Amino acid sequence: MATHATIGHTNSGNCWEITGGTKVQREMVNKVTKWFIEKYLPRYRTLCIYTKLTSIRKHGAEGYCMAEDDYRTFEIEIEKDMSLYDMCCTVIHEMIHVKQYARKEMTYKNGKTYWKGRDCTDKDYWDQPWEKEAFKLQDQYTVDMWKDNIL
Repeated sequence: MATHATIGHTNSGNCWEITGGTKVQREMVNKVTKWFIEKYLPRYRTLCIYTKLTSIRKHGAEGYCMAEDDYRTFEIEIEKDMSLYDMCCTVIHEMIHVKQYARKEMTYKNGKTYWKGRDCTDKDYWDQPWEKEAFKLQDQYTVDMWKDNIL
């Protein structure tokens, strides 16, 4: 069976690919990704983001964001069985992590995770500063996106 994909890009050179889920979900993620990059990462020109809409809730999460060593290439996984609003919010949460990696606010080196140069490897999930920021901003950014008539 062929995998369906939605390909997106900005005029500045960033690109992304969304696979899995339904066509409507892929189109929505495409619009949210483009909006986020243009609004919060406008100076970046070399971001490459691969998003997969799949079933990951069984692993205890609704989304994941992994950065390659160059902090310009990212793999995102999003739970596909969510409401439109929750999926948008989750995509934005993971895009906040893209921003954190791209700006090198969050880095990973020698098995340790750093936040703005401070080793935060041993912090519990809810105490991790990058998660605190993403949870704090995800709802606000989702509302901003709706106000901007992106969907």
